[in-house]
Amino acid sequence: MPSIYAQGRDHKQWYLFARTQLPLLLCTLVVVVLGIVASAALLDDGVLWGGLALIAVASVVAVTVPWDRFGPEWLLSVAIVDLLAVAMIRSSLIHIITPVGLLSVFPVMWIVYGFRRRFVPVAVVGAFCISGFPYLLSGRLPVGVEWAAVVTLPIIVVGIAFAASAAGDQLQRANEVAVKNAADLTVMLKRAQDSELLSRAIIDTVSAAVAFYGPDNRLVVANQIAHETVRTVGFELDEPPYAGPDVLQADRQTPIPFEDQIIPRALRGELLADHMEWLGKPGNQTAILATSRRVYRDNDELLGTVIVAYDVTKLAEAISVREAFLTTVSHELRTPLTSIVGYLELVEEGIDDADPDMIAYLSVINRNAQELHSRIAELLAVSDTHIVIEKSRITVAPVIGGIVEKLAPTAREKRLHFGAELDDALEASVDPDRLAQVMQNLVSNAIKYTPAGGRVDVGLVQSFDQLRITVVDTGIGMTDSERRQAFDRFYRAEAARIGAVQGIGLGLAIAKEIVEAHDGSIGIDSSSAGTTVTVLMPLR
Repeated sequence: MPSIYAQGRDHKQWYLFARTQLPLLLCTLVVVVLGIVASAALLDDGVLWGGLALIAVASVVAVTVPWDRFGPEWLLSVAIVDLLAVAMIRSSLIHIITPVGLLSVFPVMWIVYGFRRRFVPVAVVGAFCISGFPYLLSGRLPVGVEWAAVVTLPIIVVGIAFAASAAGDQLQRANEVAVKNAADLTVMLKRAQDSELLSRAIIDTVSAAVAFYGPDNRLVVANQIAHETVRTVGFELDEPPYAGPDVLQADRQTPIPFEDQIIPRALRGELLADHMEWLGKPGNQTAILATSRRVYRDNDELLGTVIVAYDVTKLAEAISVREAFLTTVSHELRTPLTSIVGYLELVEEGIDDADPDMIAYLSVINRNAQELHSRIAELLAVSDTHIVIEKSRITVAPVIGGIVEKLAPTAREKRLHFGAELDDALEASVDPDRLAQVMQNLVSNAIKYTPAGGRVDVGLVQSFDQLRITVVDTGIGMTDSERRQAFDRFYRAEAARIGAVQGIGLGLAIAKEIVEAHDGSIGIDSSSAGTTVTVLMPLR
């Protein structure tokens, strides 16, 4: 397909006419007018007027024929007619306007540029016809230097033709590259638009407040839930200071200053993970759990900050109701139990020592009353949302050793190998009573879940600037799922439920809270062949 045809924006005749035929028509009219002005005798020159008529006919054909309905090569006929017309006009004006032969450049350029090199011979033959047309009319051959005149024009035309062809090829390649790039850009733009629509649909679909801020801390995108959430506090996502007056800490009592609220902290670069706040005025408050992350490009350039917050009001209120229930029930149970234990002691004092059966019965009652008292104490401890510790500088080994000595009889009853290796000189700033509570829970658990003939070892060493306590057993072990839930309140492993092991699933939860209150950590490493619990606490 001719490139001049293919480049038409709408393939209309007027576009082709303006690009090809119109320049030749205008230049020919100017040249003919100048020739007539120079020599009035040309008014009677039939060859001149015949050439002009051919160009006029070719122009009319170029502008009226619907070329998009025919094969593109039909356009070549217009260019050939133009070559013949230029030959006729040149033969009449060559003696008056010497450069008139340059009119042949227009059809030659059209042929070469529009139809590429395979039609260059047509342009060359046409150029020879133009230069040789006067000799054709006179019926004689050129002689002497006249041959130079005949050959010069075709040589120039051939040079122009090849130059135009090369330029046309280069332009065509550039056009193809441009078209391909435009197509690629269109595809990329569509993908980008699709990605934007998908991202928008996702953030509008999730049941969470989502907001994304650019590197300049200006809001880029946020869903409707995010806008509605912050309005309950009294500010807008796109207006600094991105904070409001009605924001409380997780305790639902302590106000949070503007600069310490979620969005200002996230925009300062702080990474929040499951951070809880209460939003809104009393009577209409919402609990949210927020997480923030900074987003970076591959070259570590900051792209922005994303903040996600979930409405956990129902969960928080349910937990609050549960804690209130635990506290109430624990107190209600402890009061009559205290009375029972007191009267039990009076009964024991009044029983004759000579009645061994009654003494045994009362011992069972007392032991179970004490067990029930321990469970109630655990419920009260877990219902306390704030662990209070009173640190003092102590030697740690006696505290742990005391628990080991206390539980040694239980271990002997189960025929366990029970031992402890403690650093007697290790000192740390801890709450001794709370540390004893942690060790009571950990060691008693190890004894409970280790079958007869097994082993339980307790260790205490210094690890850098921390004390390291380990409780290692060769018991039944834990699955990965059980290990992940071990510190959840009221969670009991399947083996404990099936084996009817005493407990209500609070020991590890309480131990974890106490350790974390000391700015320490507790972890479990377990397999089917035993469990290792490791406690790390700062020495100071």
